[in-house]
Formats: sequence, C-alpha cells, structure tokens
Amino acid sequence: MITSETELLHQLKKGSSKAFESLYQNHYRMVAALITRMGGDQNDVEDIFQETLFVLVKNIRRPEFKLSSKISTYMHAISRNLWLKKGQKGKKEINMPDEELLNLSFFTEPEDNKLEQRELMIGVLFDKINALEDDCKKVIKLTFLKKLSHKEVAEILGYTLSFIKVKKFRCLKSLRKMVSTSPFFQA
Repeated sequence: MITSETELLHQLKKGSSKAFESLYQNHYRMVAALITRMGGDQNDVEDIFQETLFVLVKNIRRPEFKLSSKISTYMHAISRNLWLKKGQKGKKEINMPDEELLNLSFFTEPEDNKLEQRELMIGVLFDKINALEDDCKKVIKLTFLKKLSHKEVAEILGYTLSFIKVKKFRCLKSLRKMVSTSPFFQA
C-alpha cells in the first residue's frame, strides 16, 4: 500500500500498477465531479481522467518537474484545463472565478506566466473556497462566480444588504488567510 504522496510519485515514475490503482481510488471521484459539474457525461469523465493520468505521468517523468501542490490539486487543474481545451460547445457552462476574484491580492505572479501554474493556483483557490463555512461559500460564489449584485445576494440568502456587504468583506478576509499558506499565494 502506498502511504505518502512522495512514494506515490516515485511509484508512478516507475509505472507501478498499484500507483495507478491508488490514483484511481483516491482521485477519480474528484475528476468525475468536476467534469460533471462542467457539463460532461460519463464518457467525458472517463476520457478526461485517462488524459489527466497521461499528462500527470508525462510531467512527473520530466527531470525538471517539481510538484509544489497536492496531487489532487494538480490533477484538478489538469482535468479542468483538458476539459476547457476540448471546447465543449452547448454544454453547461461552469462558473469559474472571474478576474476580479483572481486579482484580490491572493496571487503571486506566476513564473513566466505559465498557464500550468495559473491552473494550479485556480485549483488551490477553489479548494479554499470550498473549505469556507457554508454562508461564506454562498456569498463568494454568488458574488464572484455568478456575478450577482449585493442586493441580489441579500434577496437570495434572506439577509439585509448591509449584512451581505459586511459578510463578503469578512469572507474575503477568511479566504485570504486560508490561501496565505499556499506557495502560490502571498501573505
């Protein structure tokens, strides 16, 4: 049994079937949820998961590769990027963070503006948003992802306009604090 991410990466480099089984058991549902949320079906999930494994293994076998996040975060970013590259027309549109949310002084500037690094940063941001308390998660998603006004958010959640403004401020403060531990974000 593979117990650490370091061991898992080592085993993947060697092509261990147990390592691939571990990836499947621990990360397939995450990729399935992501692709389904983005409008994909079971065939899309299987295709994207397989392509994600291919990209992951190809990248970790490069001598200069250094994983600076969790494997799940890296796989989330790869899967999302692969799905977006597929250019699914007519599929349900995913609510992604807009530039306003990405520019809230969370991010350090990616080296050489690498798309891969930006994808990892977005994955980390989504992980942190999902870790917020439910009210904060709702306020952040409605405000930034669905781009609703404070008034609309207040009506949906049943709060006053002033409460939503204060709540948004406090939620962003909590989110900043949570992401400050990631190497992609500045304190």
